[in-house]
Amino acid sequence: MSLAERQANIREAICPVTVTLMTRSYGRGTDFACCHKALVKYGGVHVLTTFLPQDESEEKQIFGRTCRQDNPGSTKIIVFEDDLA
Repeated sequence: MSLAERQANIREAICPVTVTLMTRSYGRGTDFACCHKALVKYGGVHVLTTFLPQDESEEKQIFGRTCRQDNPGSTKIIVFEDDLA
């Protein structure tokens, strides 16, 4: 994927009332900035992680995608219980 395609995916992902599925590679070095007033008004970017991060550093990076530059945001990890065993 080219840098331009990656940036286009990110721009689309940060629009209000949008659900975007992305891979683990977007967890590091990707800035999901809240630039829409409606997005900020209703709580910012929310990231659902559907895998266990490999380490604490990766977890912090993923969680950090949500609230950039003091904007609101939230995150949650959702995993299948049987995969934890």
